[in-house]
Amino acid sequence: MSKISGNVYSFFFALCSLSYEFIFIKAATAIQGGQIFKYNLIVSLFTFSLGVGSLLSQKVWKENSLTILFKVELALFLVGVLGPVIVLMSHSMIICNVLIIMTGILSGYELPLLFNLNKNRDHEVIAWDYIGMFMASLLIPLVTLKVIGLGATTILIGCLNLTFALSLVRGKGFIKWLIPIPVLIGIFFSFYHFKINEILSYLYLQKVL
Repeated sequence: MSKISGNVYSFFFALCSLSYEFIFIKAATAIQGGQIFKYNLIVSLFTFSLGVGSLLSQKVWKENSLTILFKVELALFLVGVLGPVIVLMSHSMIICNVLIIMTGILSGYELPLLFNLNKNRDHEVIAWDYIGMFMASLLIPLVTLKVIGLGATTILIGCLNLTFALSLVRGKGFIKWLIPIPVLIGIFFSFYHFKINEILSYLYLQKVL
């Protein structure tokens, strides 16, 4: 992995991972309120799970690191996009906490795998990881959640995550043709965010979600 691509992946994977945390916080407060308590609980679980994921990552390095990273990001995409919907449907903080732990463990895999793919550039990888987390902490709670809402933000971040996950294996046949698809989906739903939020609000009020 080249120097530039390693830094770019580190930035965007960190941005997506922390974005999912903020999305779960928003979903949790939507079902039970208590924003400060929920925030502290979710941040604590997510941070603890990052450490667990980092430790577990050492046990899977027998495979190709690039392949493992792709599988991790694909799993993270599924949990991050479907998780908030499951939380709203179940109205359960236990399920929310389980999904947060899963998100944290998967996110904890990222840095060790990126270190392994970017030999002797650990300081750059971790620097861009921190910058990505910083950008997520500004953009998600202060901009996207307020402007386009929970549903569209989830889809947007999920599509961004999936785009970079697919780009990891872009040389494998038809996969390279799939890369633009999540980008277009993310842009589309960002423009039509009001309709998404109307649907989610209606389903929530009807107790479907």
